[in-house]
This record gives sequence, C-alpha cells and structure tokens, in this order.
Amino acid sequence: DGVMEQGHFGRVSCGLDLTSLMLGSEGCLGIILSAVLKIHPRPEVNDNDAFLLPDMDTGLRLMKDISHFESGSIPASCRLLDNEHFKMGQALKAECSSLYDQVKENLFALVLSTSSLSTESVVCLAIGYEGTKSEVARQKRLICELARRYGAISLGTEVGKGSYQMTFMIAYLRDFALSFEVLGESFETFAPWSKLSDIIVFTKDRVEKEHRRRSLPGRPFIGCRVTQLYSDGVCLYFYLCFSAKGIERRAWEATFSELESAARSEILRRGGSLSHHHGVGKLRQKFLPRVHSEAAINAIQRVKGALDADNIFGAQNGSFASTDTD
Repeated sequence: DGVMEQGHFGRVSCGLDLTSLMLGSEGCLGIILSAVLKIHPRPEVNDNDAFLLPDMDTGLRLMKDISHFESGSIPASCRLLDNEHFKMGQALKAECSSLYDQVKENLFALVLSTSSLSTESVVCLAIGYEGTKSEVARQKRLICELARRYGAISLGTEVGKGSYQMTFMIAYLRDFALSFEVLGESFETFAPWSKLSDIIVFTKDRVEKEHRRRSLPGRPFIGCRVTQLYSDGVCLYFYLCFSAKGIERRAWEATFSELESAARSEILRRGGSLSHHHGVGKLRQKFLPRVHSEAAINAIQRVKGALDADNIFGAQNGSFASTDTD
C-alpha cells in the first residue's frame, strides 16, 4: 500500500536498510508520517562555563584533547567561537544597567588587558554540562585542568551561558540585519582534525578575495565556530554576511550565492564534507559530482525509479535533480 513500518528495535541486521535510504532521500523517496521518540530523564544538574584562549589554533588543540576524553567525561556541549565571534559578542553586549554590571565589565577588561591574551586573536570556549552532580563535578574538574594547561582564563557560569545562547541568537540577527541591507547566512561541514585548520584559514581567505574581486562595499564578516566533537573531527559552522548597499536588490540572491558557493568549493578542496547535517537540497546539488562518482549517482537514481516510478515525491533534491518529471 506504499506505507513502510519499522519495528521498535534497538539494533537489527536484516540486510539493506530502507529506512536510512528514505531518510537520506530528502523527501524524494517518501515522507515520515509518524515516529517513535526516545525520552531521556531531565539531567539532575545543568551548568555552564566559558574560557578565553590565546588563539584559534590553541583552541582547536584543546578541543581535540577534549574529544579524546573517555565516555561520560565529555561535556554535553563544547563550542569554540573564533575571534570574529568574540568581537561580535563584545559589540552586542547590552549597556550596563547597574553598578554590579559595570564592576563586572571593568574587571573583565582589566583581566584581559593584564593577561598575555590579545583582543585581535583571542577565542572563546563555551561549555555546557549536564548530568548527575558527580558527573558534572568530574567534567568540570577535567575541563578546568586542561584549560589551565593551555593558558586559558575562566570567565564563569554566566558568561558561559551567554556565549552558548549567542549561537542561537545568530539566526535572528541575520533577519534583523536584512532590514539594514546586510545579507547573511550560515553553512556547515564536517572537518577532519588533520584538515581543520586549513579549512578555516583558506575558506575565510577565499571569501575575502571573492568579496574584493566583486568590489562589494566594506568588508565581509566571515567567522566560524566548532559545535560538535568527534574522535576524528568536528562539525564546523561558518557565518558569512556583508553589506549589500549599492547593489541592486534583484542581484542580492545571486551575489550572496556566488560567495557562498566559492566558500563551499574551498571547503571541499581543503578536505571538508559537502554537509554535516544540513543536507544537499538544491543549493548544493552542483557539488555532488565532487563527492559522488557518476556510477553512484546513477545507482541512486535507479533506486528512485524502482521505488517511485511515477515520481510522486518529486522534490528533486540531492541526486534526484535530473529525474524526469511530468
């Protein structure tokens, strides 16, 4: 009847997995009608912390060390914000509304000015802890010991919470900035540890060059942050925005697309993936031949013909862009 039901098993081994095939098709082989969700107990303790580190390379080395912690010792969230994000966070701070806030701000400025850290290179590590009291206490001890070895300065719970929340706020900043003719969007990749530094440096440089080549106004904002850790690499987010003043409105989308495509091309050239979790959709279809062979794409399209010969699910995402439609 065209409906596929999956049993509720923790693990199965029954040959090819059609469920994964459906989920990876981006709506081109089927749609999800219902799902069973696994519910976890709320953690006993939620806590945050933040650390300033001298530069991005130091931060990346620290993050790699954290990824090698034993199971149960890695915090729930570890996010490394580059210097561009650090500066943006400072610029977006609300004005001090009380004497207490003013004192905190002055102390922060004093610590930064008397340390060996430079505002032109410093990065911020935001940590989120979840678990039992003993689990969180152990994680905090391990993180603090490691951070000290890398010359980090602890900023405390409140700054950690604010740094973490800023990563959610960026999407709203994008929409707000659009009203001032500033275009912006994020894109992500999986970056292996061995390629991570090059992907960051060369992608930022490529965007700067493409921006200058088009004689666009001002300078672009191109920042990045590490959001998820794995033993063999990270999820890396880039944020790109630039002023569109003086550019015809009808050319906005094409101009932004050109810069984003140049950044994506550089990411692939330097060893990053086409996507970590956003998927391919239509915007990244043109890059598929760089990650899949012609034979692989043909095989995927033949599966489409077998499972959906009438192209009922005609979203044309990913490898299904060239599938004939009525």
